[in-house]
Amino acid sequence: MASYIADMASELSQLAGRAEMPMVAYFLSLARVEAEMRSRELGGAEIAREE
Repeated sequence: MASYIADMASELSQLAGRAEMPMVAYFLSLARVEAEMRSRELGGAEIAREE
């Protein structure tokens, strides 16, 4: 679940950036980082990203 949230937050952050909503993009990036950390704590697989 945490990996999925990280993936969705990443996509939404990119969309927010393209829509010129920098604060939304920033907070979604924070959510992505938090979800990735939680995923690692739970032993989840890393998500390969295209950036």
